Amino acid sequence: MNCKILGIASGIGAEKRGSELGVWDLYYSIPEKLNIHFSKILYTDDTSRKLEAIDSWYDLSEKTIKFIEEETKIDDKHLFLTGDHSNGFCVWNAMLKKYKGDMGLIWIDAHLDAHITTSSYSKNIHGLPISHLLGYGDSKVQELNKNFLNAKNLCFIGTRDYEKEELKFLKERGVKIFFMKDITPENIHQVVQNAIEYVSKNVKKFGISIDIDGFEPTIAPATGLHCPKGLDPKKIEKALKNISKNPKFCGLEISEFDTKKDRNNITKNIILDIISSVFL
Repeated sequence: MNCKILGIASGIGAEKRGSELGVWDLYYSIPEKLNIHFSKILYTDDTSRKLEAIDSWYDLSEKTIKFIEEETKIDDKHLFLTGDHSNGFCVWNAMLKKYKGDMGLIWIDAHLDAHITTSSYSKNIHGLPISHLLGYGDSKVQELNKNFLNAKNLCFIGTRDYEKEELKFLKERGVKIFFMKDITPENIHQVVQNAIEYVSKNVKKFGISIDIDGFEPTIAPATGLHCPKGLDPKKIEKALKNISKNPKFCGLEISEFDTKKDRNNITKNIILDIISSVFL
C-alpha cells in the first residue's frame, strides 16, 4: 500500500488557535511500522480572524490541490492531519478534484459544519467546510474546483451540536445524518458499517474525516470545543480496523487535536491507535 501523509498546520478557521500545533506533534509521532511516507506540512502566517481569513483559507486549498495533483498517484491512500476542521474543505476539495467528484465522505463530528457565510452566527470558517464542499461557497470556490461533493454521498456520524439553519440546509439536500442520540455502544459498529456502505455504493472512492470533538471529551480531552455525550473512540477504532484495505477507501483526516490541552498524551495515543487500526 502506498500511503502519503499531508499536514495542514492552520488554525485560522477556529475561534481560538492551538490545533495547528497538534498537526506537528502527530506528524512526528506516526509509528514507523505503518510505512506512511512523510510528505509535507502546509501552513499560513496569516493572523486574521473569522471571515477576514477566508482568502488565506482559499490559498491553503489551492496549495493542497497542487500537492495532490503533483505528488500523489491515483490509487494512493492518504493520511491528512489538519488543524481546525475548516481544513477539511482543503483536503477533500483536492480529493474531489482528483477523482472528478466521484467520491463519498463520512464526517465524524459533534457539529454539522454546514453554514454558508451569511447564516453563520460566529463567522468562524470552521463552520463552513461542508457547504463549500457541496458547492455553496462564493465564486472563489468555483474557481478552485467545480467537482463538488454530491449530497447523496455524504454522511455524518455523532452529530449533537448544530444550528437550525445548518440542519435545514442539509435536510433539503437529502444528507444522511446519524445523530448521537440514536447511537449506542451496542450499535455504533453497525452505524459505521452502514455509513461506509452508504457513501461508497455509488462512487469510485470514499474518505473519512474525524474531528476530535466528535469523541466523548472525558475520554479525549485535547480539542478546542468540548461537547458532552460523544462517541467512544475505542469503538470507532474497532469499527475502522483495516478499512484501508477497502479498494474504495482513499484517505483519513484527523482534525482539531490541540496538543496543549492533552493530559498525559491520552488523546494523542487514541489518535495514533485509530491511525494504526486504519492503516495496518
